[in-house]
Amino acid sequence: MPSTITDRLYGENSSVAVKAPVRMVSVGANLVLTGLQTVGGVALNEGDRILVKDQSIPSTNGIYNVSASAWQRAGDFDGPYDVVQGTLVIAVLANGGSLFFQLTTANPIQIDTSPLTFAPFYIGAQVNYPQTPVEVLAGVPPVNPSLLPGVIRRYGAMGNGVADDTIAIRNACLVMQAGQKVLDFEGLTYKIYSNPADTALLGNFTGLSGIHIKSDGATFQVSRDFPTAVFITAFQFTTCNDITIDDFIGTYTGAARSEIYTRGVQLFQFIQTCTNVRIGNVDLTDWAMAVRFQRAENVDPQSYRCSNIRIDNIKGLRVGYPLMCDGSGDNLWANVQSDSCGRSYFCYAPRNHKVVVRSKNQNASADCLLYAMHGGEDMSDIDLTYVNTESTDNSVGTRRGVYLAFRDGDLGPGIMRNIDIKVHIEPVLGGTLSNGVDLDKLIASGAVDTVDRGHTVHNLKISGYLDTTSGPLVLGDQTTWGLGEHVDNLELRNLQLFTGQSNLGMFASLDKNATLENITGPSLNLTGNTRSWIKLKGVNVPNVTLGGADTSQMSFDTCNITSGTTQSFNNKTFKDTLIAGTMYASVTTGMEGRGQSATAVVIAAGNTITTAGLAVSRVAPAGNVATIILQAGTLPGQKITVVNESAFTITFDVAGTSNVADGATSAIPALSARSLTWDPSTSRWYRDA
Repeated sequence: MPSTITDRLYGENSSVAVKAPVRMVSVGANLVLTGLQTVGGVALNEGDRILVKDQSIPSTNGIYNVSASAWQRAGDFDGPYDVVQGTLVIAVLANGGSLFFQLTTANPIQIDTSPLTFAPFYIGAQVNYPQTPVEVLAGVPPVNPSLLPGVIRRYGAMGNGVADDTIAIRNACLVMQAGQKVLDFEGLTYKIYSNPADTALLGNFTGLSGIHIKSDGATFQVSRDFPTAVFITAFQFTTCNDITIDDFIGTYTGAARSEIYTRGVQLFQFIQTCTNVRIGNVDLTDWAMAVRFQRAENVDPQSYRCSNIRIDNIKGLRVGYPLMCDGSGDNLWANVQSDSCGRSYFCYAPRNHKVVVRSKNQNASADCLLYAMHGGEDMSDIDLTYVNTESTDNSVGTRRGVYLAFRDGDLGPGIMRNIDIKVHIEPVLGGTLSNGVDLDKLIASGAVDTVDRGHTVHNLKISGYLDTTSGPLVLGDQTTWGLGEHVDNLELRNLQLFTGQSNLGMFASLDKNATLENITGPSLNLTGNTRSWIKLKGVNVPNVTLGGADTSQMSFDTCNITSGTTQSFNNKTFKDTLIAGTMYASVTTGMEGRGQSATAVVIAAGNTITTAGLAVSRVAPAGNVATIILQAGTLPGQKITVVNESAFTITFDVAGTSNVADGATSAIPALSARSLTWDPSTSRWYRDA
């Protein structure tokens, strides 16, 4: 291949076959191609040549000249005639060692378009990679120097699932802490923690940025028993930024654990302001926890909250807590699949979460448990989808799907804001839950709080299919929620509720509006108050109980309530609503029957004309009749029209007896009608003008 002189400023005098030496190679690192920085433990200077070989966008790989501003491709690696498949690049390292890398991309090659890949190139015998500066800094000499820096087996790991690799992994993590950007687990199986006395971290990372833990589906095999409450954290990240963790599997070969929360290993823990965390697929069996973001509420500053987190999927079998956000973990997107786990999704003061949980056979009183705390530790901007349709466990006892609660309420008020819960709970395979979605106030001891604390619930939405054995939807108890709490803008829409009564006791604390729309179910208990309005539309529930019926303000639109006492519906408005078989159509306060008497009823002196459930009451006396009584109304504004279909006169009794304000002076002539309106304040019917 001919030689090409490309740039004397940088001393580039190289051929297509072999390039001028570079000072460093970015092994495994996805670099930001700008500014002076440290790569592989070496501080790069203006004008240094570097082989960039592992970018997330392979077409940006190649040789660059380092600059305090944006890096530029080297003059001998920026055109279509500079490289071909097989071009060699030699790296002369700071410690005197040399490495060759060969371009393996197929011809023809277009710079900035073709994906450029490089592989180690051996001349004669296999090349050993000398100890790097970061390995020197970490005090970790390579055990297998034929492997690239960052490869776990370089530091003595076997990766065969037989030999214990705990110490080797710790040494590799020390190298990362010293400056190595990438650790590569190569998809192998690593036996860990076989020594029952060993509870130390595998990796303790602090203040790192731009690190990548590669796995290719590697497995951590925990090989010990946990007869007592021993909890181990494998990897901890403190104040780290831009963390990428690939797919990992976790298995357990010890004896069955009698308690799955406090006995076992936690895979990843993030504390003190870790940001930009990306985790692939985590698949654990019989571990204590998978992923945890931790901060001490009301102790650590708010700035310690980790944020910007994406988790492709956490799959857990008999895992205590697959995903836990303990006062930390903001702006989190995650998927969780759990089987026989404890709490699939467990949070204190979560903020800005979008989480999908698919669970079965839960092993706790609440599968998804979210707490709002006091002292500014609010719960806000939560979008939770919960699916439980594959359970086979029908154990008795309290087992909730989603549980929202104010915790430590006796220490101060809390806030829940912008919560959207979508649920599908169905016993397709015979497994059941007792409750679907619950919301409670709790004191520090965990008991239900019966005192108003000034808690706030703002913008709560719940929808879905809830087939449970006891209470599909239990939002507080009216005996514990009062006007001292503040609830507004509740939306319960598109809900199918099954066995048990749904209790909406927290509606007693409404400040503004609540909407119930397109809801079916067996029983609904509502409690309103004078400062709010509850709107029901398309609610088809056999039994509705209205606590505080004389003070709550409600409107019913196109509802069907097949049983209940109309006396419970005082001071309400109705539109096309069927209650106990009678259609009520008034759009003003009160209830007006839409039906009329099937036939004209024959009445005699002293008889009572029926009004209940009627808009028109037809009567036909056999002669002139007096002392007639008109049945008392039940609701303000209720209307009745009495039609006299006879040739005789109907005269009412005195007002106190007949319930008609005009009393005996009011008569309905032959073949005529009289319309009246009920006023409950005087308990009288008044003639319409």
